Amino acid sequence: SFFFFKQKTAYEMLRSLVGSEMCIRDRRRVHGELKAIQEKRDERRKLRAQYLTEHKGELKSKANEEAQKKKAEEEAKNEVVLKKQRRRKDDIDKFMAEKKKELEEKKAQEERDKVSKEEEEKKITVID
Repeated sequence: SFFFFKQKTAYEMLRSLVGSEMCIRDRRRVHGELKAIQEKRDERRKLRAQYLTEHKGELKSKANEEAQKKKAEEEAKNEVVLKKQRRRKDDIDKFMAEKKKELEEKKAQEERDKVSKEEEEKKITVID
């Protein structure tokens, strides 16, 4: 048995075909579609430019507000960090002062003990 296949026309082939593979009617339709797409793109660009022009002040003030808010948040974070650092510094200073006082008291006690020992030795030598 024989199978016969109908040969496709250029119209039945893919739209992406160009030149002699595509009939003139399809080429015009595709060109029209491309032109419509370009026109829509141009219209969107015009609308975007118009919006930006009309709302330029609002957008700037909104951006400024956001920048100020972000700056305030950063300052608040920095303030918290600074408070923690000050607290740590104060704690360290307090600790160091206590240790210094303890050392001074220890030295004073050692000095008293030394004087007391010397006096004991003098008493022992006087008694002998």
